[in-house]
Order: sequence, then structure tokens, then C-alpha cells
Amino acid sequence: RVGKRWIGLLFAANLGVWMAFFTPIQILLPQQVESIAPGDKETMLAWVMGLGAFVPEVGEADAWTVSVEGVRNPRTLSVAELKSLGIETVAAVLQCSGNGRGYFPSKPSGTKWQVGAAGCVIWSGVPVRQVVAALGGLAEGARFITGTGGEQLPAGVDPKSVVVERSVPLKELDTALLAWEMNGEPVPHAHGGPLRLVVPGYSGVNNIKYVKRLAFTPVETDARIQSTGYRMTPPGTKGDPSFPAVWEMDVKSWVNGPAPENGPVKAGWVQIHGV
Repeated sequence: RVGKRWIGLLFAANLGVWMAFFTPIQILLPQQVESIAPGDKETMLAWVMGLGAFVPEVGEADAWTVSVEGVRNPRTLSVAELKSLGIETVAAVLQCSGNGRGYFPSKPSGTKWQVGAAGCVIWSGVPVRQVVAALGGLAEGARFITGTGGEQLPAGVDPKSVVVERSVPLKELDTALLAWEMNGEPVPHAHGGPLRLVVPGYSGVNNIKYVKRLAFTPVETDARIQSTGYRMTPPGTKGDPSFPAVWEMDVKSWVNGPAPENGPVKAGWVQIHGV
């Protein structure tokens, strides 16, 4: 007969193994898993556990480089060089576009988020507009800002089917950042460090982690994560470039307090509540 103590120890050991395997996936690859295999998560998890997370090891953060294209003087810049171009700080909500997905009656694929897949972050980095200015301005015909992640792609797979590459309208040139700080500290690896493209007001998938390429392009990328993934499609319909892209976040909350009729808010911690 197996005693309760042994059962408890076996349960804890089993839980530890599962967490060791799946916690890195949940932290590092939620967007990649969704984009690569939205209908076959088991296959994607097998790739990840067999090949390792598709995220390169980062040594000296300031040595990380990003290739800037679609400007008059294209070149590759290190984080150290970007820091010499200026810095701005912005508070912006980072939210998974699937936040609330668990409430949908159509049961879409992906993590069944209800609430909580969001947070307000203080980002610091160089404004993309200053990078463009330093490189002579935009080349002719630019209509989109296209960011490409630096994940190591698995061999034998069509890169366009797995690469994390998103395009957003060029109008975000005034607000987008190449950020190396998050809440006053270097951007953690799990959150896209050492360099992340931040597009305030846009859903999480558009804020490219480990950004290695920043291009100003005449058309949207044809990567799967953009061409058919993250599109506003009717339930049961496959993604298609003709459907609107998941870009800007809509209002999802109503703040009821603190209310303006109660006067100025006092300094210190304040609880904000609403629906």
C-alpha cells in the first residue's frame, strides 16, 4: 500500500517536470505557437521540446543589432548606437489580442484567456522617427512599418510560415519605440529583450520581441502571422488578407472611480475600479 506522503511526493515531482517543460513555452512562445499551429498545438509543442525555444541566447545587450531598411541610408545599428540617438519614455498597455477569448461561444483556437492577459508597462527607448531621421528619412513608397523577430527558425520549414513578422500602418511612426527598458530596467528576455518594437495602442502581437529587422515597406508582410493570422474573421472562417488585421485595441473597460466629482486624487497608491 502506498502512503499519502509518497503520493504527495510523486505528485509534486510530476508537477515539477510538467512546469519545467511547459512554463518556458507559456512565457516565451504564446504568439509563436498561436501563429504556427493554431489548430494543432500538439505538433508545435513537439517542435519546441525537440528543438528548444526559438529564441537566441543574448550576451551583451548593447551589442544586439537591428537592420533598418526602407530608409535613404539603410544600415545595421547596435543597441549602443540606438542609445546615442535619444530616448523617450511612454506608458502603454500591452494586451494579448486574445484577451477574453475564453468567453467566446464559438470556442476559437488559442489560450482560453478570460481576463488578465494585459498589463500597463513603462517603456523607454529611441523613437522610431528619430532612427529614420538619423538615416536620411524614408525611402520612397513606404506605407507600413514592418518588424521581424530574431527567433531562430527550425530547419526544413518555410520561414514565412513560422517567422514572427508584423506590419502596422506608417502613421505609427510618430509613436513607435525601439525599447531597451521596461519599468526602468533592461527589457527581460522573456518580454522580448534586449530590444523590442513597441507600438502603443496596438495589440501584443504587433509589438515584436527580439526585433532584428525594422523595414519601411510599401506593402504588408506576407508572413503567415500577418497574411492569414490575426485577422478579424467571422467564426468558422479561415484567415484571409481581405479581412481587417488585428492592429489597434478597442476600448474594453469603463473606469468608474476615482470619479472627477470627488476632487483631485491624493498622492500615493490609488485603487482604480470599473467594469
